[in-house]
Amino acid sequence: MYTRQGYLLLMEKKHISTIWSKHYCQYQKENRKFTMIPYSQTVGKITTTDTFILKECIRRIHESIDKRFCFDLTTADRPNATTYTFQALSEDDCKHWLNAMDGKEPSSTPPGRVTRQEGCLLDENGLPL
Repeated sequence: MYTRQGYLLLMEKKHISTIWSKHYCQYQKENRKFTMIPYSQTVGKITTTDTFILKECIRRIHESIDKRFCFDLTTADRPNATTYTFQALSEDDCKHWLNAMDGKEPSSTPPGRVTRQEGCLLDENGLPL
């Protein structure tokens, strides 16, 4: 039985561009097994599946990527701990995936990014004073 299953978009870097491909994903919490099945509109077409053991799941900082509802999965059973970036279909969907995989919040701000200051005063237009 799967702890969570559904469609996710997988980020794939191709040459100088990035594409997002739709996959049907399944996760089993008891053995931390994650399976990706590429989406195909062709009925009966044999597709390959990719299965790995999950090491960790970390939510992506919204400012670090052009898409919302993203998270990174790091493998435990592959050389160099491969990391995959996925996008959920909604904020609620993302929360359910993160909860199922014991997802964590990012620990720090990526290099080159400025952290938001708490308690910053804003004017009536929402601009910092």
